[in-house]
Amino acid sequence: MMFSLHRSRQEDSDLIDMSKDTPAIMDDRKNHKVQELQGQVNEVTHLLQENVEKVLERGDKIDTLQQRSEDLESGSIQFKKKSKDLRNKMCCHNAKMTIILIAVIAVILIVVIIIVLVTLKPWNSSSDTPHGGNFTSNYKQIYDSV
Repeated sequence: MMFSLHRSRQEDSDLIDMSKDTPAIMDDRKNHKVQELQGQVNEVTHLLQENVEKVLERGDKIDTLQQRSEDLESGSIQFKKKSKDLRNKMCCHNAKMTIILIAVIAVILIVVIIIVLVTLKPWNSSSDTPHGGNFTSNYKQIYDSV
């Protein structure tokens, strides 16, 4: 097989026709590529817009969360103060009730002692007592009778 260096006229005319069609094909390919790239740019732009919206929403949510946490903090400080005041108030109330209870028990004991002393009259002589004898024997007699 031999290759000829000469081209035929038909081949030349085909090449000329192809060269005429080539810019049109190239333009179509370029347009298609440009449209494809434009579509990708539009898609990326859309994604970026969605991301910006999400970031803004997160910022709003963070602001809301921060406000809630500040409200909780101030509420906890107030609760701590009020609970401390209430604890002190209840401590004072318990101390007053304890003092009153001790006073009532002391009064009851004093009344019982006075009643026993008046009944037994240990300061009188043993002959003057209704049961005779001293305080210990009188106490034993009362205890035995019960």
